[in-house]
Amino acid sequence: MSKRKLTLWVDEAVIERAKRFSRRNETSVSRLVTDFLASLEDEEAIATPLVRRLRGVLK
Repeated sequence: MSKRKLTLWVDEAVIERAKRFSRRNETSVSRLVTDFLASLEDEEAIATPLVRRLRGVLK
């Protein structure tokens, strides 16, 4: 699979938390973002309409 550069605007505090998380889990922020974005398609495929409506309601 080919890779491309993606520029994101993210709050500094979020970036710092992501970097700390990445170090603790021996991965990269790029891998975290890639895994998250890749999971979106899978999540949508298995989510029922009710689950999609409720997503994000609870913190």
